[in-house]
Amino acid sequence: MNILAAYPTYIWLTLVLYLAIATLLSVVANRYFLQWLTHLGMHTPKGQQKEIIRWASQSKPTVGGISFYAVFVAAVIAGLSWVYRKGEPMEQLLLSFLPLFVSVTLGFILGLIDDLRHTSPATKFVGQLLCAVLLIMGNTYIPISNYFWVNALFTIVWVVGIMNSINMLDNMDGITATVSASIIAGIILLLVANGLLTSFYSILALGVLGGIWGFLYFNWHPARMYMGDSGSQFLGVFLSILSIKFLWSFRPSPDSNFALQQFILPAVAFLLPITDTTTVFVRRIARGQSPFQGGRDHTTHHLVYCGLTDKQVARVFLLLSLLSVAAVLFISQHFLHNTWTYTQSVVSIMACLTLFLVMQYFYNLGKKRQQTQAAITEKLANVLQKEHTATSANERPINFKKSNLFANKKKTPE
Repeated sequence: MNILAAYPTYIWLTLVLYLAIATLLSVVANRYFLQWLTHLGMHTPKGQQKEIIRWASQSKPTVGGISFYAVFVAAVIAGLSWVYRKGEPMEQLLLSFLPLFVSVTLGFILGLIDDLRHTSPATKFVGQLLCAVLLIMGNTYIPISNYFWVNALFTIVWVVGIMNSINMLDNMDGITATVSASIIAGIILLLVANGLLTSFYSILALGVLGGIWGFLYFNWHPARMYMGDSGSQFLGVFLSILSIKFLWSFRPSPDSNFALQQFILPAVAFLLPITDTTTVFVRRIARGQSPFQGGRDHTTHHLVYCGLTDKQVARVFLLLSLLSVAAVLFISQHFLHNTWTYTQSVVSIMACLTLFLVMQYFYNLGKKRQQTQAAITEKLANVLQKEHTATSANERPINFKKSNLFANKKKTPE
């Protein structure tokens, strides 16, 4: 109730209306793109058919990322207009935000090119590296130590890692959009709790949240469209920016180096993407397979192998995402009031590891069931093949020449 009373009613009504308009704009844009860009991302270049493995049996247009970026640009305009009407200085905001805007735009373009041409992992990596460097140039980096080069290097690892995590998590209907929307919603609630509801980044995050909600209308199983790499790369950069500014900022002391407390909020907020990416990377490398090659070996897929449907998997990830949001809000309040202890940090890390291990259990269980099902299918196919071969051998073809059926009968003399 104190949070609601902290702002006038018209502020809340204005922001709720703004969120509704952003969602509606996303729905309209996606419906339009679905009608006119029906083949975007559906064609696989020659020679790459075997490299690209998708979960869905049918290809669908990857137009969601375009709507994300369109709503993002509209949200930037809305945010700047909001700040201007409040009478706050614009020059400093514009100078600090410009590199971030360029980075987000580069991530979107990088993904869009991949949707059209299927670029190599090396090309993607270079583009992701440039996105991270642009953020650092805009003074957006993770201050985990007193050494700038350490902070810059760690920021690059985080940005590139999140961009790949969000991209790899986009392997089933509704998963990435649900998880990303939950992370953004959690950060918005964190801003509200810190009295930053009317800040520029709060307006920006609300707009992108509405864009994801509108996209989910078309992406929930059975999906009619995908976000594509343009969407996942865009979200990867955008989530990196929000996390650096509002999740990595809880440093116990300006002189602290690698404080455990600083890692808690990002780990909890991004637990699902980090768990899926780590699992896939480690297991693919152990099999001698490229970790960047697509496959049906994600945590989401193995939950299906365990017996869940695609919709049920999306609901499980939604529930886990909401629990992560609740945990982020709970932990952040302790940070703000300086009541967080080292023991609580250890407990939080142990909870994250527990969820990771639970996912590994279901991963292995799904793998066993998949192998059992594959063995049964193979045996059944062999039995049917043998029966077909035996039936074919017993069916002798009729020799019409030797058959008495059509033998020339001698004419009887009249």
